[in-house]
Amino acid sequence: KVYMKLLIVVYILLVAYCLLCPFTKVEESFNLQACHDMLHHFLDLDQYDHLEFPGVVPRTFLGALIVSSLAKPVIWCLSHWIEPPMALVEQCVVRCVLGALVVGSLVPWHQSIQLLFGRRAAMWSVILTCCQFHFCFWSTRTLPNMFALPLVMLGLSHWVRSIASQAERAHHQQRMIDYLAIAGIIFRFEAGVLLMVLLFYQVVIYRTLSAKVAIPRLILTSTLALACTVMVDSWFWQRWVWPEGEGFYFNAVLNKSHEWGTLPWYGYVALFLPRVLLTAYPRSLVAWITVPHARPLLLPCWTFIALFSLLPHKEWRFIIYMVPVLTSVAGAVTAQQWNPSRSNGGLAKNKQIVLRLLLCGELLCSLAIAWIMVYVSSWNYPGGHALAQLHALVPRDEAPVRVHLDVKTAMTGAARFGQWHQEPTWLYSKDESHTTLD
Repeated sequence: KVYMKLLIVVYILLVAYCLLCPFTKVEESFNLQACHDMLHHFLDLDQYDHLEFPGVVPRTFLGALIVSSLAKPVIWCLSHWIEPPMALVEQCVVRCVLGALVVGSLVPWHQSIQLLFGRRAAMWSVILTCCQFHFCFWSTRTLPNMFALPLVMLGLSHWVRSIASQAERAHHQQRMIDYLAIAGIIFRFEAGVLLMVLLFYQVVIYRTLSAKVAIPRLILTSTLALACTVMVDSWFWQRWVWPEGEGFYFNAVLNKSHEWGTLPWYGYVALFLPRVLLTAYPRSLVAWITVPHARPLLLPCWTFIALFSLLPHKEWRFIIYMVPVLTSVAGAVTAQQWNPSRSNGGLAKNKQIVLRLLLCGELLCSLAIAWIMVYVSSWNYPGGHALAQLHALVPRDEAPVRVHLDVKTAMTGAARFGQWHQEPTWLYSKDESHTTLD
């Protein structure tokens, strides 16, 4: 299928963006450091970064455990072809594995979109995704939201299937609950909020799902997910902990997230979504009128965005789960514009050619904007570049070498994967309490 081939193009873009911008920033550091430590130290917890630098709130290790396990054989194969140091290669492999999980989850998503809107809509949805910078750029970055994204997309694909067809509707609704509950309990509470929104519409508004079915399923899946994360993460953190529960309490209950900056209520609608969706944004807005059967998707989507607009602290990654939804709805609009039917007021041939040329121009402009943003972003990691330059200037066998990573360096790209050389010849330290060079 055409859109399946286009998804390969999406993954190629993800890999290209990863290679052009291999370094990471502080918000990605926990999962990245965890992947490094699992690959290099495995069960030796004393060597793990999080015990020395735990961060503001604990995070789950389950995502890093899955990704590092999948990356391990790939790294082993590459080690036979690439001479050391392999550290930065390992970092790129970890990120590309995460990207593969995200793109893999887009396969059932676009299959469900094809079922609801048709093959052309699914194809245009993938094309529009290729022209978006943020989704492709961030899908390989080790944020908790990106670890939740594959599970959320699997859940949403079952949700769309339950809307598109009555066949096995109950099965798809239960799978939707399973995937979103797991994502919400283990990785990001936003997935749990999204599940509550979807259940509200399906149980209360549309009455396509019984509360007697939904509530027991939700309790069962949530309990199993909670037991899993508590058992695994308590071992890694060396104390009883539910990481996402503490994160939710810190950010939502105590409302401490506002310390990282606030935006007005219209921040998502007026600031983030136009930049993230680009040419897909206006099309997703007109879909309410031009694609009536998109309304069951749009209502929960905009409800979810409205709820998060109430929080003072806003980041686009909090609503990343709605980006594929709005993009796919925009794909349905684009499919109509590319091949207008007579029933929709088919256009004269010359007008249709002009509209197609304008659409191609929009896509090319979006793609150009995306690549410009990639180039600009590649210079946004001075800590990573500085550490790499140090390794290039100082011979590997130069001994002893003591490297201190200050706060800004550590926050802008100097992760453990960037520490190419090993003890005892090279020693790296992020300790801010030191008084001497030793």
